[in-house]
Amino acid sequence: MWGNAGKKFAYFAEDYIAELLDRLNAKYGKRITHAVCNLLKQGSYEVDGTVFRHQTDEEDAAIVLMSLLDQAVKVPQRYVIKLLYRAHLGELTFIGDQHQRLHDIRRALADAAWREQLEALHIADGSVLTDAHGNAWLVEQQRLQGNAPAWGGRTVEESKAAVLRGELQLAPENVAQTLREQLRQSAAEEQRKNEDFWQDMQNLLHPGRTSNAP
Repeated sequence: MWGNAGKKFAYFAEDYIAELLDRLNAKYGKRITHAVCNLLKQGSYEVDGTVFRHQTDEEDAAIVLMSLLDQAVKVPQRYVIKLLYRAHLGELTFIGDQHQRLHDIRRALADAAWREQLEALHIADGSVLTDAHGNAWLVEQQRLQGNAPAWGGRTVEESKAAVLRGELQLAPENVAQTLREQLRQSAAEEQRKNEDFWQDMQNLLHPGRTSNAP
């Protein structure tokens, strides 16, 4: 919204820069905010009769915006140019807790974006999840079913973060169809083994009693 200036000023696309500009707009208005954006991209400046050139980088922009937000500046454009002159001299730095607060803003935005990705990820029953080791799990009633212990029995909600991190992958349907059949056969076989085991235990505990006895 605030600064489409190509690769040279790609930092305008950063979420936290956009957040700072939105806050700047709320404090100073759209006209001043656009003027500040243009100054950050301008490259050639004059302060107290001294002409200088400076290409702002991401840190310059962050410091300028944080500084404008931290105080009520009567003439923001003039203030920005003075800050950029300090950047030109290599003297522009974060003041006080600005760096920490900026870190907190970035973390909050990243956390919010992560939550949005988790909420947007839909893993339906019948889906098959796989990992890099060749293990596979079938999603049944929003739980992962499979013989590999790493994810077997865990919920879809628990698996979403692993999918987003690339630790688990949703198998494409042409692969999932085969895996789904194999996993269901394996689950049925495991169920039969469990039933046979408990029947054997009952026979040991109660010799002579059959499963059909009243």
